[in-house]
Amino acid sequence: MSVAQETLFQILFNHLSEPHIVLKADPPAFTIVACNDAYEKIINTKERDIIGKPMKEIGNADEINIDNRTLIKDSLNRAIKENTVVKLPAVRYDLADINGNITEPTWWQTRYTPVCIEPGKVDYLLCTICDITDEVVSREAVKKANEKERAFYMVQTLNHELHQSQKDLFLLKNELEQRVIRRTKALAESEERFREMIQQCPVAMLVTRGPDMIFEVANQAMLDVLGKDASIIGKPTLEVMPELKGQPILDTLYNTYKTGKEWTGYEQPVTISRDGKAQNVYFNISFNPLFENGEIVGVLQSGIEVTEQVTARQATAESERKIRDILDTLPEIAWTNTPDGEVTFYNQQWYTYTGLDFETSRSWGWKEVIHPDDIQYNLDTLASILKNEKESEFEIRERRADGRYRWHLVRIRPFKIDGVVQLWVGTATDIHELKEVQQQKDDFISIASHELKTPITSLKASIQLLNRIKDDSFPKIALDLIKQSDKSMQKVSTLVEDLLNAGKYSQGHLKLRKTSFNIAQLVNDCCPNIRAEGIYSIKTEGDLSLQINADADRIDQVVINLVNNAVKYAPESKEIVITIEKANDMAKVTVTDQGPGIAADKLPHLFDRYYRIATNGYQNSGLGIGLYISKEIIKKHGGKIGVVSEPGKGSSFWFMLPIH
Repeated sequence: MSVAQETLFQILFNHLSEPHIVLKADPPAFTIVACNDAYEKIINTKERDIIGKPMKEIGNADEINIDNRTLIKDSLNRAIKENTVVKLPAVRYDLADINGNITEPTWWQTRYTPVCIEPGKVDYLLCTICDITDEVVSREAVKKANEKERAFYMVQTLNHELHQSQKDLFLLKNELEQRVIRRTKALAESEERFREMIQQCPVAMLVTRGPDMIFEVANQAMLDVLGKDASIIGKPTLEVMPELKGQPILDTLYNTYKTGKEWTGYEQPVTISRDGKAQNVYFNISFNPLFENGEIVGVLQSGIEVTEQVTARQATAESERKIRDILDTLPEIAWTNTPDGEVTFYNQQWYTYTGLDFETSRSWGWKEVIHPDDIQYNLDTLASILKNEKESEFEIRERRADGRYRWHLVRIRPFKIDGVVQLWVGTATDIHELKEVQQQKDDFISIASHELKTPITSLKASIQLLNRIKDDSFPKIALDLIKQSDKSMQKVSTLVEDLLNAGKYSQGHLKLRKTSFNIAQLVNDCCPNIRAEGIYSIKTEGDLSLQINADADRIDQVVINLVNNAVKYAPESKEIVITIEKANDMAKVTVTDQGPGIAADKLPHLFDRYYRIATNGYQNSGLGIGLYISKEIIKKHGGKIGVVSEPGKGSSFWFMLPIH
């Protein structure tokens, strides 16, 4: 590793929030080769004091008993031998300040991760020390509030009643035989109630007695969890479950029996045998000591299996890791963010393009890269996408490291598990050159359209003059040519006008002249040429009295465009139905045909500029900007436009406008 790489490694290593050390895989020494600032802080030492020293020489020997040292050594050897991540049980470690005064209790969990320079050979071990204090404290609070924990409390109350009954029996042993008999009976009844309570409890419960932890009482819930039947009653724990030998949970159980101290653990990993197969499962467990005559005689074990929750969380974490690995290979900018929109990860391309580091970019720091004119649009669009939980795309300008803004196409899609959004994945593709080419094309079309208007006007005047002077003396071929020229001129004129309008819309120059009018009347007056031919019928239905406030000429242009599309793309559908209805504070107009319909993959592009489709063998003339112009007109009015279509079931193009 070069000096620059070592420096970069140390910077990144020291930025890790959790304490980390790197050990050389050289048992039994396990030499320390690196540690980050967080680790130095929790052990109150300096890097230079521990680098190169064996693992066993670090820390206070009084704080690490023989069992823990053995556990640490075995865990390290296991991580090397099996080339696998090994986690140690959570432990309490009270941090001290520089004066040696205990500040507050904390809980830590250590994880050893093998690092292989060459495949199959473990060269180093990454030791990660996670502060799980908040998790432990939170779980303790959940325990106190949990309804099932109240069941534990009921069992403990019964245990206390049993203990009290036994104590009373001991104090009254010299009294009359009849009283002894009555107390014995009461004790038996108390024990029976205790057993019955355990059997009826929905929580898995087990009573073990004596140093061999003999199974005395186990309810059905516990038998189901263990995959056993009632034949285990009266047998020692290790005879019933030999797989527990060497597992930390068994040591904890013995410790409760020896010390008489209650213990509760959350998401405790346990390997048990079910149907002859070893399974790794997780439990929330409580161990409560049982007393007779002041002496510990057994342990009440209560547990809830939480394997599904733990594995689901682990699966989510693994999926996120895989997604991030994939995103780091992309040439585009990529990131992930929470369901609330907070960014949690950027790929390397983001840092290369923006020149920012993670601390500057994290959370909502990405906003400083967006062009000031695009910020509000970006936030509004992002909020809409997160609310609808559907993938979408939009265009914004993002600042490059050299200060220049470039256009990017942003695509965002949700990552869901069981229908619930876990995170969002986004990409930003540089389309600056494409936008420039598009602008050049628009500029050319705009100039060409303007240049064409003058000769087209002259041609239209000439054709109009010919129409006025023609009479029966004209040869039939001349009359046909004049008629054909008039139709062709109308098409050319319409195309040029559409091109000019498209330029206005794309540059934001469209102006509206709003008036109040009856939308049904406008629909009835539109498309006189189609109605006059008598081939297609246009039927208007719905709320025929609905009034709106809009630019009548522009809305007429939209309706004509939708009707013309129905004629062009559904020529066999002789009836076109236009439905008018009120939807909340909006007026909705729907143009429906019974034509061949449109494939699902084409629907998202219908309103794009210059997009044209061929349907069932029909390829119609036009520039593919009619629907684009209609979309811009409706958007300028603050409305919405869309289409519903399926192949073989016709199409319904609709638009909605504010009534007021």
